[in-house]
Amino acid sequence: YGSRPTQTTCPALPNIVTWIRLFIGLLYGAYLGVTGITGSRGIMMGAGLITFVPMLYVEHYLKTDIESYNNSLMFAGAPNAFAFMCLVWILLHTWNNEETEQALGAAVAEIALKTAEISVDDDSGESAAPVVEDSEF
Repeated sequence: YGSRPTQTTCPALPNIVTWIRLFIGLLYGAYLGVTGITGSRGIMMGAGLITFVPMLYVEHYLKTDIESYNNSLMFAGAPNAFAFMCLVWILLHTWNNEETEQALGAAVAEIALKTAEISVDDDSGESAAPVVEDSEF
């Protein structure tokens, strides 16, 4: 607590912050995937957690001299951690919703099949949009 690190006393702090952000991304992505939360609420909350929680730790708990790091701490590893959070979220959500994934795959395959039939049957040379019955997607 209050160790006041600077660039000269702790040059590895940006790497440490990156690993903290990756860990937060893993935990929050797993939470989102297991609970089934979807939409922008999870994305915005994840971006906030990944970006600001490590900075609160660095600034208020460690009392770091941020200027000595030339702003390399502010977003160190944030894009990577956000992508990792999304990856974990998508993987777990997909594993928990296999029937929805299969229904989507069947609907896409049906559209692709109808598109292929139209392009083969059309002798006029003009392309026409496929007519697909309403589905849940």
